[in-house]
Amino acid sequence: MNDTLISIIIPTYNRVDLISKAIESVFKQTYQNFEIIVVDDGSTDGTKEYMESVNYKKIKYIRIKNSGVSIARNKGIELSSGEYVAFLDSDDYWIPEKLEKQLLLFKSDRDLCMLYSNFCYVDNDGRENSEPALNLPKNNKIDYTKVFLDGGCFPYPSTVMLKKKGLSGIKFFDKSLIQSEDLDFWLRISFDKKIRFIDENLAKIRIHSGNTTKSRVDVWLGVLRVIRKNSLVLKQKGFDLGMYYSKFYLMASRASLFEGNRFMAFIFCFKAFYYFPFDRNFLKGIIKIFLPIKYLKKRNKKYLSNKHIPEILQDYY
Repeated sequence: MNDTLISIIIPTYNRVDLISKAIESVFKQTYQNFEIIVVDDGSTDGTKEYMESVNYKKIKYIRIKNSGVSIARNKGIELSSGEYVAFLDSDDYWIPEKLEKQLLLFKSDRDLCMLYSNFCYVDNDGRENSEPALNLPKNNKIDYTKVFLDGGCFPYPSTVMLKKKGLSGIKFFDKSLIQSEDLDFWLRISFDKKIRFIDENLAKIRIHSGNTTKSRVDVWLGVLRVIRKNSLVLKQKGFDLGMYYSKFYLMASRASLFEGNRFMAFIFCFKAFYYFPFDRNFLKGIIKIFLPIKYLKKRNKKYLSNKHIPEILQDYY
């Protein structure tokens, strides 16, 4: 097994204060046959100077003009030499056994194309929440396309490992997508390839000001765009797209409400009704639009504290 090379793709943009922890976690892996490809997406914070001062033969540092994370990840894949590719965002880090555990599973099942794992969150001060972030339904026959669309066990990039040979005929990350480009890629893999989830926290995902500033409205509209882009295949696979359009418009409605835009919350709520009038959450969404936001946030916080609800789904409740 030690003769199998794994390529680790680390895209980065202005995270000079965090990237050293990510790289250090790779060098602490129990499996050591790897190469690290750091793709700097035009950082302006001293990342270039830091990376040029790092003297490790296993690291390739490539600097490109600021083009977005999809192009950075795709560049890393194109330059990779390994049989397998693992992604690591520059603000995250791995537990030491991460690569070894995933490679063992790949070696035990030649049909596998994609593996991803559970993870836990780390805050700005380095405090780890040991609670697993994902919750995969217990089912012997898992439809990963449905799992990804439902959102309860969505693959975070820093947990994913792919078999490069298995990606033949599949385009990499879509650079035209500003949001949810990872969901789009994972979905397209799930249409024809074998995927497996490892219910262990193999990665630590940082929550900090640099990765929590995205509008959640834009996130849900990005998900809707991905569904529309892949609608033909999803329909062929029997998915009720109206139900999913309704679900994510309701999420956008709730996110708009929490961002103080009641008008757009109202618009998104009625778009949800248009696509799937039978969603019981529509009436709840309308009622919430007329309630004080402070009350909703307080009630929401209390409710979520007693439930195991993945962060990605919290706008639905």
